[in-house]
Amino acid sequence: HVIFIDSKVQRNSLIDMLRESGYTSGQIKNIAATTTSISGQEMSARVKAFRDGKVPIIMIDRASATGYNLQNGDVLHVVGTPQDASVFLQAQGRLARMPRVGDVEVNTYRYGDNVTENALWNNLDSQIKLLRASAPGMFVGQEND
Repeated sequence: HVIFIDSKVQRNSLIDMLRESGYTSGQIKNIAATTTSISGQEMSARVKAFRDGKVPIIMIDRASATGYNLQNGDVLHVVGTPQDASVFLQAQGRLARMPRVGDVEVNTYRYGDNVTENALWNNLDSQIKLLRASAPGMFVGQEND
């Protein structure tokens, strides 16, 4: 599982939730550049452990969503709201890299009572619709979403 986060609060809350669900700190790695102060070498080591199947959960953010290929992940969880469609698609692209086997499942988690977040998601949806219209080959099989 790859989890896109956008704040330290989300990171801490998710780590607590995952630990309560039975995951150990060794099974949860964070390469979200804005919510951790690890070196580039440690970040690369965490990605390698994820790719090798030693770590089942890795967290990414806007910065790290553009750097590492995580094609062995099957599920992307987007917690919070990406700033724009390019970040949202970059996060998906980390998992959709070739070579990979199977589809990528994308789950989004939004605060339903936050008017600002709903407006941002509506904006993301509009941007993605525009991208689909201008580059239909990028979204094969998603025409009816």
